[in-house]
Amino acid sequence: MALESAHTSTSCTASIHANAELTVQASTAEDQAFLHAVFVTTRREEFMRTGWPSERVEAFLHEQSRMQDRYYRQHYGQGRFDVVRLDGEPIGRLYHAWRPEQLGEEARVIDIALLPAWRGRGIGTRLMQAVVAEADRQGLPVSLQVEVDNPVQALYRRLGFSKIGNSGIYDTMRRECGAGDLPASAAATRPLPLNILSARFSTSGNPEPAVNSESGSNGENAHSV
Repeated sequence: MALESAHTSTSCTASIHANAELTVQASTAEDQAFLHAVFVTTRREEFMRTGWPSERVEAFLHEQSRMQDRYYRQHYGQGRFDVVRLDGEPIGRLYHAWRPEQLGEEARVIDIALLPAWRGRGIGTRLMQAVVAEADRQGLPVSLQVEVDNPVQALYRRLGFSKIGNSGIYDTMRRECGAGDLPASAAATRPLPLNILSARFSTSGNPEPAVNSESGSNGENAHSV
């Protein structure tokens, strides 16, 4: 079922009704197939251009996803690997770490990705606002890595992130505590370290451009929101 949901076309219309409830919940073993499927949607279009048969593309990307998952969980043993849900329906994933051993007093956005039908709807913005609001509550900076040509960097800059490094095709961005444009509504959300983060959506406002991911199997760069 999760795999079928993950194959939703970007042309599908996914509606967000007023007062829809957005939550993030810690993933379980039962969520693994869905989490892998989300990754596959971020890379499928890219690899279909290779001319490979679709079966080969799917098998390759699922293996890449498993490799990425092992890397994340080994590298961030205390990280959170959450399923993003809208009114209970799984629509994406948010991976984040708070005070990871290798970074110290810092929060890290490891991976954020939504199913194609839900990209460009402002959901990624609200998730990132919740992350930085929680970081502000804890007095922590936030860092992430993102592709140099990924349009989502504009959102991150609005939230107060700035580029602090580059490793070729990826920029490292960092937001100091209290920086950027954070709405009061975001600051009032329930803290992320709790089991569930709840936020209310409004259907008003302008949709955001969909952002495609170029994440690698062993990197922290999935930003499809």
